[in-house]
Formats: sequence, C-alpha cells, structure tokens
Amino acid sequence: MCIRTMPWLPLSALAVAAVLATVPAGCGGGDASAFEGTYQVVHHTRNQEGCDAQGPEVTDGDRYFQLKAEDFFGATILGYHTCTSPTDCEESSNLFRSFAKLDGQWRMETSTASTGDDVTCSLTSSIGSLTRTDTGVRIEIRTSRGEITLDGKECDTDLVDSNPEALSCEEYEVIEADLI
Repeated sequence: MCIRTMPWLPLSALAVAAVLATVPAGCGGGDASAFEGTYQVVHHTRNQEGCDAQGPEVTDGDRYFQLKAEDFFGATILGYHTCTSPTDCEESSNLFRSFAKLDGQWRMETSTASTGDDVTCSLTSSIGSLTRTDTGVRIEIRTSRGEITLDGKECDTDLVDSNPEALSCEEYEVIEADLI
C-alpha cells in the first residue's frame, strides 16, 4: 500500500517520521499558536453514505484532543493528539492527525493506493480543514474512494491526482470542539 499525506492518518510511532517527512518545508509557520490548546468535543458527526450532509452523531469517539504546534524538518505542523481527559492531554503522545498550512489555510490531505490482484488499484483521498470558531475549532474531513484498472501502471498515490473522476465522496466527518 502506498500512502501520501499532507499530513493526516492514524499513525504508529514508527510511521510518524516517515509520514510527516512529506510535509514540504516552508508550508507551515504563521499562526499555529492561535490553535494550540486542549479542546473538548461538543459535536461530532460522520456520514458514511455520502458528503451531501452531516451524518449521525458519533457517540464513541474521543471527547478531548490537544492541538500542538510541532516543528518537523523545518515545517510547522499542528499535531492533533487524542486524549481521554484534559489532564491526559498534557501527557498524550497519541498523534492521530496533523495539519499543515497550505495555501494560507490549515489543512490535512491524505492519499492511499493499494492493490491486491495486480489488475486494479483502490484509491482513497481524505481532505480536511481546520478553522477557528467563536469558542474553539471546527474540523471537516471529506473522504473519497474509487478503483481503477492498472493497465500496466504502478499502483501508487500519484493515481489519485491523475484520476479524480474515478473517486466519489463517500464519507463526511465534522468535529466541533471548544477550547478549555
């Protein structure tokens, strides 16, 4: 499986360095400190049937997270660390997502490509945004999926960008959280 990220993906400790290394130098910086802090989730929905509207409330998700500005190879990212309580957030190293400043906005972009039969390539693209609200932050993530026939091509994440017509938006997630 190939993974390209700008950055976001549930990560194992071993994969963090490899994934975050894909953040282009100079994309971060700016106002990361405006987002830093511990947050309590007040609204979390996930529509797994499309991207036209918010889905049902997620009741088993993380109730708290912390956003931390982190330097990685000269680029500033915002790490999204999940935690079970506000005090747990201070000690959490559970990096779940991260955002990079791209085109003036804090965003995450992830692409995956995988094949199991050497004939088709399954593609996934997740794009999310992080914005300020009056009381905290709002995160929106849209995930698109599709499959293409390889026709002798290598199954890799470049196929996500070169075959946008093969992808359809299948999942829409919204997280709203208050700064505590």
